[in-house]
Amino acid sequence: MFKDMMIYADPPYYCSDASHSRIHGLKWTNVEEKALYDYLDLVNKNGGSFMLSNLISNNGFENNLLKDWMRKYNVIDVDVDYSIETDWAIDDIIEPRTMNMEFDR
Repeated sequence: MFKDMMIYADPPYYCSDASHSRIHGLKWTNVEEKALYDYLDLVNKNGGSFMLSNLISNNGFENNLLKDWMRKYNVIDVDVDYSIETDWAIDDIIEPRTMNMEFDR
């Protein structure tokens, strides 16, 4: 089912109150976060590929679920600039890309 599939996941960020979460009235909790990781593990187990965009750290909040889960996959550190965002705090952001495929810069 997943063999010829590549999934790019960009969920509401568990350790932020990003505008897309507020606008749509979503509350992304550790339950949804864990379910996403379980699904991506299933994709990996069944031969599919994925890339996940997510936050490890934001304004002192650490996403320990992500930190623990991402250790088994490839991680790319991405420089982000949220200087155009004005309605939410943007200090101390760490936003890697986690994937189960090789990446050569």
